[in-house]
Amino acid sequence: MSDVTRILEEIELGDHSVAEYLLPLVVFNHEDSSIFDKVYQLTISDWTKHRTSQIGDERPMPAFTRRFLSLILWTVIVSPVMPYASAQDGSEPIRQPTRSRRVLYNFDGDSCLSTKAGSKGPVPVNIDDVKRLIEEVAYEGSRVDTVLVCINAQVMYYPTKIGTMRGTLSTPDERAKWPESEKQRFKNLKVFFDAGVDPYAVMLAEVKKRGCEALLTFRMNDDHGVDFLRTKFLVDHADWRLGTKQYQGSGAMDFAHDEVRDYTFRLIEEAVGRYDCDGIELDFNRFPRFFKNGSTDERVAKMNSLVERVRKMLDEVGRRRGRRLVLSVRPPSNFGSTPPTPDTARKLGCDVPAWVKHGWVDFVAVSEFLFERGDLPIDKWKQIITTVPVYGGIECTKGGGAKNLTADKYRDAATRLIKAGADGVYLFNFFTSREGGEAAYEPPFEVLRNLAVKKESDQTAFSRANGWQPHEVRQLTGKVSTVRIPARFQIVTETWNRVVAVPCIVYMPEKDRILMLVGCDYPHRAFVLSSDDRGATWTDPRPALSGDDGKASIGLGTSLAYLGEGQLVFYETGSVGAGHPSRWFSADYGQTWGDPVAIAPTSDEKHWSVWDPPLVDRHPKTGKITQLAETGYAQSGTSSQAWIRFSTDEGQLWSKPIKVPQWQGVNEAYLFRAGNGDLLAACRTDVPRRLIGKTLDHYEGLGISISRDDGHNWSAVRKLYDYGRHHPSMVLLPNQDIVMTYVVRLGYVNDQNGFPQFGIEAVVSHDHGATWDLDHRYLLHAWSGKRKGETYWWPSSQATSSTLMRDGAILTAFGTGYRIKAGEDSPQAPRDVGLIEWRLNTKPVSAESTIRDAAFDSDLRNVFDPKE
Repeated sequence: MSDVTRILEEIELGDHSVAEYLLPLVVFNHEDSSIFDKVYQLTISDWTKHRTSQIGDERPMPAFTRRFLSLILWTVIVSPVMPYASAQDGSEPIRQPTRSRRVLYNFDGDSCLSTKAGSKGPVPVNIDDVKRLIEEVAYEGSRVDTVLVCINAQVMYYPTKIGTMRGTLSTPDERAKWPESEKQRFKNLKVFFDAGVDPYAVMLAEVKKRGCEALLTFRMNDDHGVDFLRTKFLVDHADWRLGTKQYQGSGAMDFAHDEVRDYTFRLIEEAVGRYDCDGIELDFNRFPRFFKNGSTDERVAKMNSLVERVRKMLDEVGRRRGRRLVLSVRPPSNFGSTPPTPDTARKLGCDVPAWVKHGWVDFVAVSEFLFERGDLPIDKWKQIITTVPVYGGIECTKGGGAKNLTADKYRDAATRLIKAGADGVYLFNFFTSREGGEAAYEPPFEVLRNLAVKKESDQTAFSRANGWQPHEVRQLTGKVSTVRIPARFQIVTETWNRVVAVPCIVYMPEKDRILMLVGCDYPHRAFVLSSDDRGATWTDPRPALSGDDGKASIGLGTSLAYLGEGQLVFYETGSVGAGHPSRWFSADYGQTWGDPVAIAPTSDEKHWSVWDPPLVDRHPKTGKITQLAETGYAQSGTSSQAWIRFSTDEGQLWSKPIKVPQWQGVNEAYLFRAGNGDLLAACRTDVPRRLIGKTLDHYEGLGISISRDDGHNWSAVRKLYDYGRHHPSMVLLPNQDIVMTYVVRLGYVNDQNGFPQFGIEAVVSHDHGATWDLDHRYLLHAWSGKRKGETYWWPSSQATSSTLMRDGAILTAFGTGYRIKAGEDSPQAPRDVGLIEWRLNTKPVSAESTIRDAAFDSDLRNVFDPKE
């Protein structure tokens, strides 16, 4: 009987896709490159058999399930979990993007597999119960950013090839004496693993699905010493124990022995290789005891060797997976006798500041041992550790048999930690109030909404969290209502605290990588960063090119385009020291950029101003580039004129510039090839005559011009918006619909406090750009500017850049100044880059055309309250 068949028979499918249960099987068997074909064929076969046995007739797998299964399995097979699927060829480890965490939540991996909401004791748990564990803590509005899942306590909680699985070395007599909780936990896990399903893999997958960081946590030296935590390693090497009495070393190992450290490393290596995690925490506080003898320096040297080895292993695995894997540590306390400090940890062998200095550790979580003391010396840790975040731990109880903390007590503890300088809070044993049998009660999950905020509004705190956060895109449906579409959102640059403007993104399918070009600081300089996990995390920004002084040497970069096979180009608006715009080419996926190629002026020798990326035309069969087309514009007083020219050798030589008569009054023109072959130009139009005197470029509008003869002749510009909306970006969907995103700088009414509102919108064309469905436009994101007066416009949006992902999701990057705090005469800083992952609505909408039929300069077309 196949594993798939067992899953179908032993787990009630309900509304779940088969692929949900097969994913762990594929991950766990990633060494076998043929597993995709095997699992896919087994699934198709077993689905048919299962449906036949259930309903008596053979019905095909639904099309959605086939597509979803194919997508999931293909993603897994080509994902970084595969040893050969390296996204980085060099030997240097991928750098960790700085990540902001507010609340870190630690699951013990134990009682969560034998209890659930309202259980009042040990109970069977199924796959839905496991998923609900994550839903309870990472719900929409929760400030939990990172979830840690524990998978060991000397024993491993899964079938292990290196160590001992929990409970498997207990005798029948010992098992008969187990507490009911352990009996039920053992039974629950047996059901899961016998069915080929790993509940811990399910938990991690659910964490990622909700846009949170998914880490393993590894207890370095658990000392409970009970029989179901017995390991063959310590049975065979009893002399390597720290002691003979329970809780005094009988269950713990002496790390002075090379064999102990090697064994521990191999367990960690196995866990990281088994699970699709974002990294692992080494929990030195469970329990804080590692050596019988030896000087402090000797202890430190031995433990350093282990931590360094783990870091190198994570770097190697990370290279194969195309991203850096996090290594975090929970330093040892002093069993509560004295507050945990860097000095007390070092005496135990854990020189945490040195680990940080060496670059081995990405963050530190300081905690007491199993009780909430209220006076963690966070300041002592922050004084020494300045380059990575330091989080403050909150234990679930005051100790001495006291009940678990109430929501108010958690808030008080978090407030103290934040005031002491902690970068966020770390919750340990939050869930244990469920373990009290008939006296059990639910943890205060509601407190996760408002825990650990440094005196900033909920909206701002939510928006500034790095990593994906739940989001909602709204689609207008005429006068009826709005459709609400689940999406994901993040401020990529939240931790940079600098000026970051004009994001441009491209997707490079060969690397499954997204590259982003941004302008940093004043005056703007070109920086690049990349993501190998669909935009969830990003590398640190680096200059596209550095001068002899080590500083970024290219000015503001725009117009990023991917030419294929690692070839890219972006345009500099003005070369450093030369004053003329230039093209910059890369042949290695944006790692390095060659010499600048000057951009020729217009045919009447005017400065060629450039903003939008070149159009890349390819041969329909070979995929080879047949033509590039670029636009530029020249200013004459308050009037603009846009131009176009072409290249047939991938941008080295260009045709003479062509002044397009219909583009008089057009500055920026975004070129796009429609599905029917037409060329579109989404044109940013000059300030309308009726608003002459308005000097702010926010008053410029957006229109469409079409060419049906490859750019030789163009239609008059048909305005979509008279003012306030521009900076477009377009993607072509498989059904040939076109999605256009753009910024909203004017047209939103002020909020209830009188502040201006700004945003990002999208519209769809179903007829190759001839008309656009303005009545059913999408509101991707909106924010209040928090400024009035002459500088009201500073927090506004600038630039959108969208790309279509393989699974049909759209990634839209945009610039925003929503948190500018400078004075009127100061630079506009900080500025940020936002990123939204969203999808189009597939449900029916109204047939209204009220806005589309309205005049382009009417309030009905241009004025709107995004909060309605």
